[in-house]
Amino acid sequence: MNVQPQSPAPDRPGHPRRPWMALLLSFGATGLGHLYCGRLTRGLVLFFACFAFGPIIVTSTQGASSTLTFAAVVLALVLYFAIFLFALIDSYRIARRTPADYRCTDYNRWYLYLLFIAVALTLSLIHISEPT
Repeated sequence: MNVQPQSPAPDRPGHPRRPWMALLLSFGATGLGHLYCGRLTRGLVLFFACFAFGPIIVTSTQGASSTLTFAAVVLALVLYFAIFLFALIDSYRIARRTPADYRCTDYNRWYLYLLFIAVALTLSLIHISEPT
């Protein structure tokens, strides 16, 4: 029996990252555009950082109404939108700088992007529906 070594798989062409797609994905779920561009750690940090403010806002509104409570809610909202805006701009810029021969990784799959958006929507709905 003559066994020949398998030749390596031919190089697949790269998949350039499209800036508009990174922007759209970041709009769907904060940090998702970074995953699309291959920045897993940054994307996950941004994703969880945005959702850390939900419990802060809900907890603050359950306390006694005061200037301090109002300030905490406003600060949390400002930080949330600052992170959201940063994620949009940063993912767009990263996609523009990513080489055209970008190799997709295990997490560059449409169904994982969809799962990411579903988790973001679920977490948002949980924060909204929490009783005050």
